[in-house]
Amino acid sequence: MDELGTALPLIELCREVDLSRFHLIKSFKQQYGQTPHAHQLDQRIKKAKLLLKTGQSFAEVVLSFGFADQSHFQGDFKRRVAITPRKYQQFFT
Repeated sequence: MDELGTALPLIELCREVDLSRFHLIKSFKQQYGQTPHAHQLDQRIKKAKLLLKTGQSFAEVVLSFGFADQSHFQGDFKRRVAITPRKYQQFFT
């Protein structure tokens, strides 16, 4: 799933683009309107929504995107989508 299941540590990203942590976060936020972590999380939720629409199980979606557990996924999903993943999936099935 496009490496979304693997967290890229900020220090590695800083090394890759040769910027300090502060400068990277500031530049990224200016360009994309959010921090690198928030952006990655939004992308994970966006892909998870697609999988949930196709009927993939909740547990499989959680594992696909590297969330620590189902409650972390559910909390992040609900904060961004305003409903739980199960209710979202029920709406489309």
